[in-house]
Amino acid sequence: MAGDVEIHEELVLGQAADENAAASLASAAEQVNAHVLHSYGPRVAVAQLDPTDTPALAEALPGDMTVAAARIPKSARQRLSESEQLGLRAFELRSSDEYAEAKANRPLQGAVWDGADQASAPGCAELAAAPSQAPIDEALSHAAIPLSARLSGSVAVGLVLVEGPTAALQFDATERAKVVAETQNGATWLGGRHPVQPVTWRWDIDVIRVDVAADPNAADLEALWRDPAMAALGYGSGLGGVQAYAEDLRRQLGTDWAYVTFFTKYPTGWFAYASLGGPRLVMQYANDGWGPDNIDRVFAHETGHIFNAPDEYASSNCNCGGTWGYYGKPNANCANCASGGGVSCIMRANTWDMCPSTPYHLGFPICPGRLGVQFRGNVSASSTRRWFTHSWPADCHVVWSVVPTTVRSGAAQIRWDVQLERASTGYITYWISITNLTAMQCDIEARYAVLGST
Repeated sequence: MAGDVEIHEELVLGQAADENAAASLASAAEQVNAHVLHSYGPRVAVAQLDPTDTPALAEALPGDMTVAAARIPKSARQRLSESEQLGLRAFELRSSDEYAEAKANRPLQGAVWDGADQASAPGCAELAAAPSQAPIDEALSHAAIPLSARLSGSVAVGLVLVEGPTAALQFDATERAKVVAETQNGATWLGGRHPVQPVTWRWDIDVIRVDVAADPNAADLEALWRDPAMAALGYGSGLGGVQAYAEDLRRQLGTDWAYVTFFTKYPTGWFAYASLGGPRLVMQYANDGWGPDNIDRVFAHETGHIFNAPDEYASSNCNCGGTWGYYGKPNANCANCASGGGVSCIMRANTWDMCPSTPYHLGFPICPGRLGVQFRGNVSASSTRRWFTHSWPADCHVVWSVVPTTVRSGAAQIRWDVQLERASTGYITYWISITNLTAMQCDIEARYAVLGST
């Protein structure tokens, strides 16, 4: 298992730079109840699935794609683009014992974002006005569509590492892989909270070196390095250039939403901040007193701002009112007014928890009535097998049924039992035990019906 987000992931490698690779992989994944979480180009992707379904995914993949082995040969690495190589190295890092140990001992675990003496709180830079109009030759026909109205479907992320002319302003190879691994881990967790289907993240990674000296007294600390970096990518200055870049990413990568994430070692006004509603997120590699091992959670927190979720810690001056996010819901978990100071949540503290308010702010579908098959499998003769399915919103009323798909007439084939775990304040895990009543193996599928909210 990669990272510490309790989601089983597999690395998928392709051989050809085929522009149809994403659609082919998505189709193969759907056949085995898997889902593509990350794409770093046509030849490197990360899929979420039940570990028992890995052989089925390998069989369903097109001929030029494989579920990656533990060791990737040098010849396979050499044909990858820079984005693909970094995505591969990030997944390998997340799968290492070293990474698991770092996450098990991460600094300031559970600390409220404004409650650590050795670290400051991340910021949220609300835009006073809409970004300036992009140049006419960069304008897109769908430019009026919001870039990040809700966290659902697919998201393009332009991940830009901005370096300067001195060693102190540059990322070495290990640090570059660390940035990609941390953003991969944070995005896996955040998108995995979606109650219907995990979010697909499509990454475009650039390492840009600008010839600009650091100046902690610059009038605009971000523009000092951001504008030259955007010029190197072929875009204009200011947030208008960032907006145009994000629009292009959405069009080129075929996603629902898009934003730009900058990592740098240049001085910044906050160590981490984002525009509420997009288009950009900025982080320093050092990550203030939280350290690089908490980049994943700070990135997830700031991405929450990109998708219109507000801060919930006290020094943000939040209150329990307002109309936030896709559904226009109040900030009910604000530490300044919620009962007991609020509950654990990524928008409030350094934790892998999400309060009941944040899914509304992010625009997750909240208990839409729907039917579906959650998983398929088999149960050996005269035995019981147990499955679990996690991250169901606690206010959803869900009914489960299990149906045999092996044909055998004359008597009942299976029975099932459903047990519940309140995994966190806002989410439930269902544990489904299925007993085979016959003397032969039985194939099954577990079906759900979401009836609405309670």
